[in-house]
Amino acid sequence: MTTNPNLLLLDLSKIDLAIGRLIAEKRAAEQEKTDKESSLKKLSAELLKLEALKNQTQAEYSKEEGDLKYQQEKLNDRRKALFNLSNQKAQVAAGREIDAAQRQLSLREDSLLNVLAKIEDTNKQVAPLKTAAQKLEQEIQEISEGLKIRLTRIEEDSKAKGVERAALAAEISAEFLKKYEGVTRKNSLDPVVAIVGNLCSGCYIKLVPQVALKVAKGPGPVQCPGCSRILYLPAGNESAQAQ
Repeated sequence: MTTNPNLLLLDLSKIDLAIGRLIAEKRAAEQEKTDKESSLKKLSAELLKLEALKNQTQAEYSKEEGDLKYQQEKLNDRRKALFNLSNQKAQVAAGREIDAAQRQLSLREDSLLNVLAKIEDTNKQVAPLKTAAQKLEQEIQEISEGLKIRLTRIEEDSKAKGVERAALAAEISAEFLKKYEGVTRKNSLDPVVAIVGNLCSGCYIKLVPQVALKVAKGPGPVQCPGCSRILYLPAGNESAQAQ
């Protein structure tokens, strides 16, 4: 392991980035399950509403059907009674009543058909939702099983990286670590960047020759005057080292 403080901090930043990726992977894995469960919850609520509507409509249908049968029976009784009437006027009046009742029954039959159509329409809506809910339940089951494996692997990798980081941090002075931690709060993804030519590869500001010279002499760390990232000289940057 190199003893150059700047390069040690660079190695430390790589470990921190790897740990950050593991944390992000864990959150993404957990969020995937949460999102699926949320979708299933919404879908289940929608299904409950449709099932309640279906039950209500079926109850309405049963009531309408019962009333229709009762009115049909009464109409049949009136028709039978019509034949027993001897008075012509009474027969005419009864016939008119029967015709009116028949028209009312026709309307009730149409109403019953409309209720039946509502039930069929609700059934058409429920079927695909049930299929989608079953699919989501299966996906959640698969995600749950896979999540245990993924989280175990992430936990193991995180512990290994933690041990590696602790060992590396022990080689770096407390002063340098404090400065590094301060930089990571602002630039967590790339707190340590290379000088490329005469530019900071983090913010691409042009650096005066004295900055590269200070980095080359050490012991470090030297921060970019533009973005405050810690700078290091990569191998082969002869132009900067020669200044």
